[in-house]
Amino acid sequence: MRDLISFVREHDTLKREDLAGEVLASLMRTEAGQKGIAQLLTEHNVPHAAAPIEIETRKQGIGGCIPDIHLIQGDLTIALLELKFWAGLTAAQSTGQYFKTSEHVFFVCPDSRVNDLEATLSKLPKSPKVLSWKQLLEHITVAEDSQSRHQEHLFNSSLEHLKEFCDAVEKETFMPLTPEELHKPEIGVQTRHLIWLTRESLLLAAKEKIIDGTGIPRAGHDELFYFGQQVTMRGYPVWIGFWPYAWERSPSLGPIWAQFSGKHLNLLRSHITGLRTDVYNDLTVPLFAPNAKLALSQEEEVLIVVSSLRSLADSLPPVS
Repeated sequence: MRDLISFVREHDTLKREDLAGEVLASLMRTEAGQKGIAQLLTEHNVPHAAAPIEIETRKQGIGGCIPDIHLIQGDLTIALLELKFWAGLTAAQSTGQYFKTSEHVFFVCPDSRVNDLEATLSKLPKSPKVLSWKQLLEHITVAEDSQSRHQEHLFNSSLEHLKEFCDAVEKETFMPLTPEELHKPEIGVQTRHLIWLTRESLLLAAKEKIIDGTGIPRAGHDELFYFGQQVTMRGYPVWIGFWPYAWERSPSLGPIWAQFSGKHLNLLRSHITGLRTDVYNDLTVPLFAPNAKLALSQEEEVLIVVSSLRSLADSLPPVS
């Protein structure tokens, strides 16, 4: 087994799920990893022979799906591993298409996502097994006297780094907000989440040239804390951000807003629907209402906000 640093350098262009999958596959190809994965299959009643299990990553499955890891014996895929952190389910995953490739499908995800993912996948005619990363990695342990001291050191080092990587990803991210949470303004984890969502949405909107702006999003304070950025949209100055004051006044309209002000307000009011606050003579437009499409991942939350920004930009009249 090779050292992890040189391995990661060769795969540094992969997204995080794929990088974790390549490290995991490398571990499972070792003698200790083979024993660990065989134990996992036995515990979940997956038929397999004593012969070595071939590990293939991102191999084409039946119907065009590409599972993360195939476990193969002979010419048969005896099981599939689909690795998730916070990304939503693909069409192949949510419709159960993976079962055409193997009768035994395992989804691996952060511990705090296990229950939600189990509930979502339980609606399929045949439900896959859902494990946390911690549960899976606990199976992959070094067997006594099974490897040389050098190989054992490399294995243990890589395994511990993968565990630390998975722990870090779980701690740095958030579960997508539910409609109930979006109806209830609160301070705490939601605030961190919404600051992150605001920042990422502004970055993507700028990248797609929906907005123009310099500088970075900043925090401020009126009746409540707020966080956002002053930008230009189709020539109009507009502030975009997480605005708890407007959210508290109109919980049904959500926490993220675009706020227009200045000499063009009368023109804008004739083309777009918005609210006038009782503090400023402005026009505010909600961008992330609780009744929006329910996001299955952080990435989808960003896309919802950016889609709202794009629709707003498309509705603006030419600057007079």
